[in-house]
Amino acid sequence: MGFTKKKITRVGVSVTIDNRMEAVVLDIDNKTVVEYRTTPLEYNFQTKEIANYEAFSTALKTMLFDEMGLNAKNLDLTLTVPNILFSSTQVRAEADESEVDSVCGMAAQESYLFKRHEPLIASQKYPAIPGKEETTAIYSAIQESVADQLRNAILSTGIENFSINNPYGSIINGLNYLGQIEKQVNSNERWNFVQITDTGFTLFSMIGTKIIEINEMPLPLKTFAPEEIYETMALSLQTNLSIYPASSLFVLSKTDLLSAQLLLQRMELRWEVGYLDNNRYATESTIKISDNVDSDFAKIISVEAIGSAITDKTSPFNLQYLTNKDQEELVVGYIKLFGQDIPINETFIKNCCLGAAGTIAIAGLLLYFGINGINGLVESSINKLENQKTEIEQQISKAKGETEGNVENIIADISKYNQSTITYFDAISKEIPADLWLTYYYSDSLGAFAVKGDTADVNSVYEFYKGIKSSVPEIAVTLSKLQYNDIDAVLNTSAQGNKSLNFEITNAAYTNAQSMMAAKQNEGEAGAQPNGNSNVPQPPQTNNNNSNNNNEFDENGFPTLPTSGLKPPTE
Repeated sequence: MGFTKKKITRVGVSVTIDNRMEAVVLDIDNKTVVEYRTTPLEYNFQTKEIANYEAFSTALKTMLFDEMGLNAKNLDLTLTVPNILFSSTQVRAEADESEVDSVCGMAAQESYLFKRHEPLIASQKYPAIPGKEETTAIYSAIQESVADQLRNAILSTGIENFSINNPYGSIINGLNYLGQIEKQVNSNERWNFVQITDTGFTLFSMIGTKIIEINEMPLPLKTFAPEEIYETMALSLQTNLSIYPASSLFVLSKTDLLSAQLLLQRMELRWEVGYLDNNRYATESTIKISDNVDSDFAKIISVEAIGSAITDKTSPFNLQYLTNKDQEELVVGYIKLFGQDIPINETFIKNCCLGAAGTIAIAGLLLYFGINGINGLVESSINKLENQKTEIEQQISKAKGETEGNVENIIADISKYNQSTITYFDAISKEIPADLWLTYYYSDSLGAFAVKGDTADVNSVYEFYKGIKSSVPEIAVTLSKLQYNDIDAVLNTSAQGNKSLNFEITNAAYTNAQSMMAAKQNEGEAGAQPNGNSNVPQPPQTNNNNSNNNNEFDENGFPTLPTSGLKPPTE
């Protein structure tokens, strides 16, 4: 009889919105990358999924099997895919996993994407404050149809042991593994974590490993001139950080357009700060690499991929959309009995335990009937152990209440903070016409909403307006302004002037907020924008005596343009 151990290789695979896929194998104890590959993989930002699942499957097989030489049957794979929705909600303190997922699923369906696609939920319920009937659950969601296609694509490679995770958990676990945020994670203090990408930044307000609130702020850096990027990002980030007081801040930059180090030097912060440039500004490798890894990869290995390779059920932050629990049992080795290789898996271990239990039970019966004195001694020992177990459980319960009470009070207070902002961002992030430019965006927790801009074509404004109106009908937007910037140039077809139009799309809540602000200014109070999320600098106000400011509106909410000799503007 012999025993052969089956070697399990843990591999992290990360798919990102910048059309790239990475695969990492780590020597976890020595914090060293032993295998690494990266390959282009198209991601469809409009449908929020991998553009071609067959290409994904082929790339996976090429990287893991052909280039790394791994065996599908011996892999433990963790895949992270781009975040679609991340939020929090209140659930019953006694709710089980199924009920938490159900409540979070109903909350997710408030998002326009999940009104059309069934969501697959990954959730985590926080312990309830003693005496409270409700507690907070954070959750993430992707389309269930996307998860099914990912599962089928992975299974087609022969890999049976895998999970599909939210990327934020991998990033936080990766930074903690690298020692970048070890102090913050192990403390019981409020701290903020900011991740910057080409499309904006995500702000996490945290206590230890618990995410209290998340705020995703779109800021398309590629649309700014290089000299404007730092000033714009610093202003927007500092404004949002003021909402989340904390003892420290950590900034991770994943875009080649901006250095986290240079950004922090431009900001006035009283907090303890830390940063990591996971981009072209990196001065050294994020992690050690072995001789098997091309040195050119040293500075481009992402924290997300590293976190994927070490994330499991014991990780401090773990949101799994689906796991390998419905797949075949994991085989850890084989034992040879009577010329046959018997797999050592969960079933084998259970059968061995049952056999051992049966043997012990028979021995116990013999002892019971044969030696009554020993039986009494055993029973007394069991009772003593049970009493000790009860005492320890009471001590653990008391300790949990003392250490988590303050944390959960803060969670309960903050969890209801405005979640509508992400919905608005989704609505305006649809494809914007090429001849339409946004110059202003505003929203707040009271439901106010406004976008302003310029266009060279009337139809482009109408299409953009209809898109917002259909995506988020609950905010009841109207096309409140549409006027020519230079009406003389339009009337005089031979003149060389500005023939573009200026437009505003707002709702009643925004109008009310503006009216209140004007009233305060008239009373001599400080005039400022309402405390909302304004991420695009507001253009200076101008007076145009030729503007038609008194538009009439038709039955669809569109303002009617003056018709006396006017034509749509042309380039």
